[in-house]
Amino acid sequence: MAYGEGRLDGLALAHLLGAGSPAQLCAFVDALLAMDARAALALIAEAAREGQELGWFLREVVEALHLLLVIRVAPE
Repeated sequence: MAYGEGRLDGLALAHLLGAGSPAQLCAFVDALLAMDARAALALIAEAAREGQELGWFLREVVEALHLLLVIRVAPE
């Protein structure tokens, strides 16, 4: 395999599919929760520069926010 030096792990697969890193996703969600528009826009610009599929990024953001909401309202 020409990509990933012969190995295909989760991070390599995510990059092949145009997805971002989990750290980048967390940073974006943190920026949204902090209402830090400048940081959120910078992370979107970074994702676009890196060639990430922004539709994929958006789906991941929505999934992360959904999970946070479920955690918040779920009974303990």
